[in-house]
Amino acid sequence: SLDEDAPVSRRYEKRYHSHFGWRPYWLGLAAWGAEPNPYPISETQPQVFEAETDPEKTHLRSMKELRGYTVRAEEEDVGHLDECMVDVPDWIVRYLVVDISKWYQLKRRKILLIPEAVTDIDFIERQIRTNIMREDMKNCPEFDAEATLDREFELVLHDYYGWPRYWETFKENVLERD
Repeated sequence: SLDEDAPVSRRYEKRYHSHFGWRPYWLGLAAWGAEPNPYPISETQPQVFEAETDPEKTHLRSMKELRGYTVRAEEEDVGHLDECMVDVPDWIVRYLVVDISKWYQLKRRKILLIPEAVTDIDFIERQIRTNIMREDMKNCPEFDAEATLDREFELVLHDYYGWPRYWETFKENVLERD
């Protein structure tokens, strides 16, 4: 049984993955470990777990829990997490939608950040710390939540921050494995 409100420990994840014969997502270079998608792996494949000093230190949290957390840049509150954008079918969080309207008269000004920009999440203080400068966030291209997120906007966004383009990086990793 699983208590819905309790964090999921790495120990529980290991037992769960072993029960279903899945490879752990936390092993390997791809988003889902050695696999590009979170689909079950054949039970004939060996189960390998890396040694950890304390498996209880790693916990999964619901994205719903993070909603409303304060987002910080340079030790200053810049806004709050509005939602997370998940890439399906890979089930990868691609962007964090951050409401930074506190800087503007217009309400609901939103920007996108990649999860790799997060340096720490404090579950007690309900804060998400980032490695992005506050002026960069303030001047970032605005995300229109009513419009469809397209590759053109992603190009502008990734170029603005100097982030790697995940759609190109993924192709390179797949070609290297083949």
